[in-house]
Amino acid sequence: MTLIVLAALVVLLGVAPLVIPIPPLKSTLPVEQLADADSRFFECQGLRVHYKQAGHALGVAERHLRTPQVRRLGPLFTRSIATLGERTLASAWADPAHIPPDAIALYRKPLQADNWDRALWEFTLASQPAGLDARLGELTMPVLVISGDQDRIVPLESSLRLADALGVTPVVIAAAGHLPHEEQPAQFLQAVSPFVASLP
Repeated sequence: MTLIVLAALVVLLGVAPLVIPIPPLKSTLPVEQLADADSRFFECQGLRVHYKQAGHALGVAERHLRTPQVRRLGPLFTRSIATLGERTLASAWADPAHIPPDAIALYRKPLQADNWDRALWEFTLASQPAGLDARLGELTMPVLVISGDQDRIVPLESSLRLADALGVTPVVIAAAGHLPHEEQPAQFLQAVSPFVASLP
């Protein structure tokens, strides 16, 4: 009896995800309709990749795959970013009350693209630990490490350790979180401009 129940459970777990209907996203648009004038698209190994020549990238890639159970249901999990994303953005700023409405609109824009949930799921599956910390000594170009003093996403201590490992002096921007270039653009430019000017 136990084996029959176990076999039924295995069949249910193996087949159910393939037959559960996934509701379509509502109010989405083709990526091309959301693109800006400087947006470009190209195909690479079955992926439709979007990039921008300047400014904020929409960052959408589409892939048509024959997917197993986890890949089929994965987009349902990524849809939670539509609600969690704004909380993450708020935690990225030292003072969320100062996030401009146009910045929020730019962060929401990718969530209006057709199949954004699948693209984010596939991107998540493709992400692998790169082990870059062990390769920092291979860098031969100038490096600038900038962090907000109130970064809650990548703690300041991590940025200070990175700067120390690279042998560079970090720039810590006051009253800034994870996005100092957005939250304190003048201070950010004061740090970046001399660095860029010093490059050979």
